[in-house]
Amino acid sequence: IIDPVIGFVGLVAVDHREPLAQIFYWVGRPFWGCGVATAAVKQQIRILQDHSDLKEIMATTYPGNSPSIRVLKKCGFVSCSQEPPGVSPGDAMAVHFRRELR
Repeated sequence: IIDPVIGFVGLVAVDHREPLAQIFYWVGRPFWGCGVATAAVKQQIRILQDHSDLKEIMATTYPGNSPSIRVLKKCGFVSCSQEPPGVSPGDAMAVHFRRELR
């Protein structure tokens, strides 16, 4: 029997000149609404707090993706109006969030 992939969580550096990374995650449809994304993001935050020098992380989602917005808010992210480095100013197709780690 092959176990299904539940999802993943990861990080990518946003700008190597400053200690800022973007968190990203995906959860397979059969596992939506089970708390998987929230648990994975919270665990990633704990790992970063314990083992990195990052002071802040960011996340981006689509305005209509209410479940993802709820995950981010449950994990302590706050909406910000400033686009992170590498994102086009005024990008109306994204909602940006930031969370302090320290």
